[in-house]
Amino acid sequence: MNLKRLNSDLTDLIEMRNELAGMNFNDDRYDDLEEDIHACEDGFLERYGEILEDVLEKIHLVIAPDNDVLLPTAYLARRYHLIEGTEDEFEVDPDAGILLETMIKNSNGKPMDGRLVIMPSPFRFVLNLPNGPRVLWSEESPEQYQLSTN
Repeated sequence: MNLKRLNSDLTDLIEMRNELAGMNFNDDRYDDLEEDIHACEDGFLERYGEILEDVLEKIHLVIAPDNDVLLPTAYLARRYHLIEGTEDEFEVDPDAGILLETMIKNSNGKPMDGRLVIMPSPFRFVLNLPNGPRVLWSEESPEQYQLSTN
């Protein structure tokens, strides 16, 4: 898998989604851009879907086994916010991504819910938990998973 291309394709998709999120439904370009996004997502899944689904299955198996694995594009945020002073670093709202009932325990020993989201630059899967984000897989270390329920 070409990880640089993966990140570039994801960034292109994010820019399109951000543009759509900033439009009103009655904008003349809305429907065309929405169709372009669907085509871009289809291409993204064709190129990376199988590999990313394998990563997601491993994540789900350890972190959230009772949750279904969805298509990788489901884990995209509706909108990404460029971090001020950067060219390609993004953040998302805390409620972005797919809600998972995780096996990760809080300080009281109770399982926490988190939101799994795909992030760019570097490409990574991030689980946003009440006590902060946790990178579970990254293009920087594709052979290593940061999976534990501790």
